[in-house]
Amino acid sequence: MAFSWRAMFLILACASAVLIVCALAVIETGGHNAFEAGLVLFPGALAALVFEPGAGMATDRFGARRVAIFGGCFLVAGALLCSIVPSDAPLWLMALGQTLRCVGLTTLIPTTTSWGLGSLGKAGLTTHGSAGMIMSRQIAASLATAVMVFLIGCFPLSGEFMGFHAALGFSALLALGCLLVVLAKIPRSGRGANS
Repeated sequence: MAFSWRAMFLILACASAVLIVCALAVIETGGHNAFEAGLVLFPGALAALVFEPGAGMATDRFGARRVAIFGGCFLVAGALLCSIVPSDAPLWLMALGQTLRCVGLTTLIPTTTSWGLGSLGKAGLTTHGSAGMIMSRQIAASLATAVMVFLIGCFPLSGEFMGFHAALGFSALLALGCLLVVLAKIPRSGRGANS
């Protein structure tokens, strides 16, 4: 269960503020309007609609480790792309990065949640584990939002808006940390959580 908390904390910290930061980056750095920023986020929402239900079926077929590694790689790739997109890049480039992130998140969240809570059923602790995960979501979202807003404010608004790049880079570091936790803690069998 300790693995699941670590992984979920990193996943949700990576996800929490990035939707807002991506939209603000598109508006502030590229001079686009809110509708265009929404269009950048829209393909990711469609990807989530497809990949989240498929994550459960894939986990049953291939095991939690393979599915979590797949999701972690997409999350890292998307977060890295979002963090390096220049301000004058076409909108589809940021939309691509955000879509890759959403594929990773919607694959990782149900996989790590079900895998982490799976071992608690035998001990009758599933409800406690679920409550702990919900609590960790709030903490992760709050801390990540605070750090990202701090990073945006640390840099003066320049041609490249380095604060947004720093905030999105922080998200990429969280994504990489999540992938490393998955690689280190989910056994090859992917059956049942371990500490």
